[in-house]
Amino acid sequence: MNGALQNPIWEPGTPGVYAVIIGVSRYDHLQGAPPVNVAPDPYDLSQLGVSALTAHRFYDWLIAKYQCESVPLAKAWVLLSPSPDESRYDTALGNFPVRPTLDNCTEAIEFWAAEMNALPPDVAAKSRAVFFFSGHGLERFDDEQILLPCDYLRPPGHNPDDAISTNHLKRALASCRVPTQLFFLDACRNDHHRLLDFDIQGRRILAVQGSRYANPARITLRVYATASGLQAWAPATPTPGNDISLFGQALLEGLGGEPDMELECVQGVCKIAPAQLQAFLTRRVAALHREHGSRADQPVRMFGHFDQLALAEVSPRPVIVDTPGSTGGGATLSFDSPTPTRGNGWESPDEYQSHDWRDVVESATFRTLEDAEWYPAHLEIYEPKMQRLADGSTIRLTFLISSLSRRSMWVSPDMIGTIWLRFVNRNQSFTICIPDLSSEKSEVKLLADLFFLDKSYQQVLDRVEVSISPETNGVLGEAVKVWWKYRMESALHAAAQLEEQDVMERALREKMASPISATLATIVLLRANHLERLHDWVENLARLFPSISDGQVLLAEQRLRQGGRLQAIQQEMTALQSRPLPAFADAFSYLVNHARDLEEAGAAKSEVPKRVNRALKAFRSGGMFCTFVAPSGTPNPEQRPDKR
Repeated sequence: MNGALQNPIWEPGTPGVYAVIIGVSRYDHLQGAPPVNVAPDPYDLSQLGVSALTAHRFYDWLIAKYQCESVPLAKAWVLLSPSPDESRYDTALGNFPVRPTLDNCTEAIEFWAAEMNALPPDVAAKSRAVFFFSGHGLERFDDEQILLPCDYLRPPGHNPDDAISTNHLKRALASCRVPTQLFFLDACRNDHHRLLDFDIQGRRILAVQGSRYANPARITLRVYATASGLQAWAPATPTPGNDISLFGQALLEGLGGEPDMELECVQGVCKIAPAQLQAFLTRRVAALHREHGSRADQPVRMFGHFDQLALAEVSPRPVIVDTPGSTGGGATLSFDSPTPTRGNGWESPDEYQSHDWRDVVESATFRTLEDAEWYPAHLEIYEPKMQRLADGSTIRLTFLISSLSRRSMWVSPDMIGTIWLRFVNRNQSFTICIPDLSSEKSEVKLLADLFFLDKSYQQVLDRVEVSISPETNGVLGEAVKVWWKYRMESALHAAAQLEEQDVMERALREKMASPISATLATIVLLRANHLERLHDWVENLARLFPSISDGQVLLAEQRLRQGGRLQAIQQEMTALQSRPLPAFADAFSYLVNHARDLEEAGAAKSEVPKRVNRALKAFRSGGMFCTFVAPSGTPNPEQRPDKR
């Protein structure tokens, strides 16, 4: 099944855009399918409303309206699985008969990569690769999103690992002849409690070559519909004016240079840059939520190495400042989520009322990390108020938000050393690793966000995110604000703010007086791929503060980006043999990839990759620090029962 659609205006032998476009609304084995076909455990995943229409609309834009550097769409592999409502709403969907089963997706991606790698070098250098997906998604950590084909959980095996790995595609395409690679991912980035029992990585569709084969001219951009740990929202059924996902609507408006876009125009041509698109998407998706009366959080995220990249070109047009949307009247929305929601999935204002945190969380504990293992020896239990612990240290909680779906609080621990913060709810515990903050000159407040689901009129803790509060003062406070900008906007915006405020230099002055600030700044610069600004600072962080394992991981990532090979990872693994795993979620994500690279090369001689794989089963992304989920009776992530 080649199945490629060739653009009639494209001239073979010239540069072009090669695209894979997948939209999945109808799933064969999830809830809502004929009962005889539903998997024994569909993990609460159900049918979607407008994903096929969203993908089809993206294809229409790409073939009819896309312009950039005189390179048109060349070929596209379009795979759609529309819902019955979508098929009735737009009969043009019937023109795309190839369904996005895992086998069909695999074959399309293989033909896509083969076509690009067969291009002459001069043609490939000016061509582009585009991957668009709208449908169900899961994520274990940043950059490890799994995209679900229409036959997900197919019999007889009902294998939850039969899916598409975005991380694998990114790594495999590093050696592709076509250097400019754009990914638009309109899917959720959360996970499911029961799926934590499986080592889900997705199918390895393309071969991953060693770093020496990487294309040095590679430019990558990955645009996610939402932040790690959150859902992506869309209408439950198509209606005029509400027939594609919120992200899809904002994306097509932004790529088309809608009036609210800030454009840089030269000689009648306006180029849309990633930073401009990011700012527009963040603003527009929030406005669309307001128009539907929604309080949901869906911050669009952007990653990659994309300096000087133009995404599209449009004609100049007047700028019109949009007014805030209304608070009602929108379509009924649903979200691509592995967990059911109350009502139509939206919170109404009357749900906001005072609730005692103790009503839904049975206990909270602090543990002091006294050795290099996963868990410490001492356990202290406290009530949600000021409490003096046995060693004389104190913990203070300050409540900020209390609603049926969310509890937010400041946590102010007066403790020395790395600590664990654990929340327990209904036989499940969420454990967060907090690095040693005692060397920081500023008073540190932690911001803890607890998110709940309403299941059968019982509140179940679904997600916990802990980060340093942006209310923190001093150099650390500035670095924290930059991290929040990275999380809510993009690494590119955050890196620019770092440079403006001279945060990195100040954090590293006087023998790195603020190692946490330096760690946060390094994460932002690596995410933005500003390697030239790192100098030897990361090496100093790893050397001067060996108790912060994140420094060693970030150093290995820097060396790999600068052309280092497996030796950098092996040095990292040796250093981590007697240390705890990283406390920061971004560093842990890098470590997972390093461990996999080592295993694929057959060079995993240390125990660290095994520790990483054990921890990954319980890892949840979302906040600044690593969160691990396990049954409440499990002492630590590495001792989590293996239920295979």
